[in-house]
Amino acid sequence: MSDAWLIVAVVGIGTMLIKASGPVLLGGRRLPPRAAAVVALLAPALLAALVVSASVGSDSQLVADARLIGVGAAVLCSRCARRSCSSWSWLRRPPPLPASPEFRDPGQAVTRRVPAAPPHLPNGYAVRGALERRIGRRLAPGSHGVGMRIPLIPREEKFFDLFIEDAANVLAAARMLEEFFQNYDERERIASQLRDVERRGDALSHDIGQRLEHTFVTPFDREDIHQLISRLDDVLDFIEEVADTCILYKIDAPSPTAIEQVDVIVRQCEELVRALEKLRGFKGVSPHWIEIHRLENEGDRISRKAMADLFTDGHDAVHVIKWKDLYALLEDTIDSVEDVANVIERIVVKHA
Repeated sequence: MSDAWLIVAVVGIGTMLIKASGPVLLGGRRLPPRAAAVVALLAPALLAALVVSASVGSDSQLVADARLIGVGAAVLCSRCARRSCSSWSWLRRPPPLPASPEFRDPGQAVTRRVPAAPPHLPNGYAVRGALERRIGRRLAPGSHGVGMRIPLIPREEKFFDLFIEDAANVLAAARMLEEFFQNYDERERIASQLRDVERRGDALSHDIGQRLEHTFVTPFDREDIHQLISRLDDVLDFIEEVADTCILYKIDAPSPTAIEQVDVIVRQCEELVRALEKLRGFKGVSPHWIEIHRLENEGDRISRKAMADLFTDGHDAVHVIKWKDLYALLEDTIDSVEDVANVIERIVVKHA
């Protein structure tokens, strides 16, 4: 170790000892500003002198070459970095709040003055100041906003409108399927309209999926959003499949049992729309998924009775196969609506 480095080490250790012994020797008092500046800058100044002499020194002479330019560039960069950090100091501490002339407590009839924030805000004042600037009003004296739910990064609320739109599209398809059975002579035209509704549902699901990929903060878990739009799309697919099956199997006329099952599907979809309209606040949703479960149980009873009648009325084998497949498809549609309700229930329970 050279003499210069030894001097720097000794001075550095000495300044550290002075700083450590200061509170003990001074008894809580502070050094004068100039003395404190000398203690703080002595070791860095000696180290800087050593770096410069080691970089551009040759024996007992200074050599001005490219190394001197490098040292100057380093000094300039350090000053720029220091100024940049100073300009971003507002991130570390919010500016002091201006004095407010008065504050009226809603629980009291007396108006009292609110003191201005001190120039150096403690943590509690900093939190209170940030919250007051966030919500645009002053908090009551002594309150720091504990218990207030104010997100630092706002959530994307457009998802809720898209969920309602997607569910309304499913409800439109269910009502169209009901019209399909009620006006069975026009089944080809209505089936074509159902395919258009199904394609619109695919476009909505794609739009939600694209928005999900480009959104930083979602209203709830991403996997739950994906499950919700996937289950809604399944309902649409089943509804379209029911209409196509009737045409492909050349069903002559819908049975009263099939009409009952479609009525259950329509009522379930109406509850879906109502549930998603309340999903934004995660409150008041449970009655709707409970009703969907009840309707699913009703649909199961209708389907089991239809299957039993199908095998006891002496129908030919082709008739039995056709209607068995159709009843099973209608039951699958009812179950798929219940799957959507299960996803909604899981989302609400997570955010209760």
